[in-house]
Amino acid sequence: MKNSDKIYDLCCITTFTNSDSVYNLLDSLKYNNNQLSIIFIFINQTESDIVLPNYHIDFCIIKTSRTSLSKARNNALQYLFKNNILYTHLMFPDDDSSFSPDFFLCYKKLIKSNFNYLIDVYCIGSTNIFKPNKYKNHQKLTYINYDAAMSVNMIISQKNIYKTNYFDENLGVGSRFGGGEDVDFFIRVCKDNISEFEYVKDIYYYHPSPNSTYSNLSFKKILKRFIAYGDGTIYALCKNKMYLPAAYISIRGLGGFFISLITFNLKLSIAYLVSFTTRVLMIFKFFLIYERLNNKYND
Repeated sequence: MKNSDKIYDLCCITTFTNSDSVYNLLDSLKYNNNQLSIIFIFINQTESDIVLPNYHIDFCIIKTSRTSLSKARNNALQYLFKNNILYTHLMFPDDDSSFSPDFFLCYKKLIKSNFNYLIDVYCIGSTNIFKPNKYKNHQKLTYINYDAAMSVNMIISQKNIYKTNYFDENLGVGSRFGGGEDVDFFIRVCKDNISEFEYVKDIYYYHPSPNSTYSNLSFKKILKRFIAYGDGTIYALCKNKMYLPAAYISIRGLGGFFISLITFNLKLSIAYLVSFTTRVLMIFKFFLIYERLNNKYND
């Protein structure tokens, strides 16, 4: 339960459809955090309850039916807004994430009020970064650096959250477009607040490695993954009037086709060719259909 007189150092929002991994996340908080005051909001989309012993952390559990990732997160954001819960920063760890003591020690030392941060996420049990990027430690990033952003590696100040508000429910797992919600939210935080993010490599936590690679995925699953990512990202970029990056991502799909073809990876080359086609079509569909719908909604 929240303490109405408290300003939390960190608010975490985690949605889950399977409670198996939640307790590992909870244990990593219990045994490793003695630095930060935290409120943790769980969006429980299962039929079972989770048991919350005394973790010296304030919790809120929101029970919902199975819904999209963005809508589930928006339920938690709505709870924060309605109850006027005060916190310095907000992040969105996955239910199968885990924290080490270093996270909290470095967080306390490096995170400053009213700034936004991107951090590293390592694959559990390794020194491999979940999503590598080309940026330097403490480099300042703007909306054009959207390629470094994931939902799980953003630490966003409360004042920026209040202005940006909600995730676009057209984007993300379980929605019309199966990806792109992180790209859209990152861009809007930067643009809506005339703000930037600082990339901090010293702060990190852990996430399981991707459990499948292109080499062992079926052709159908590869296509589904490429199309979901491509359509969502192209929609998010066009929606935010970033047409050149949208065109670049589309052309990059064609480049992936040729590279895979000359390396005799037929399955992947066809997937890239299909993704190139669907990305170009999404750009046209955005101008013919979705832009007018967005303008009508905004009016």
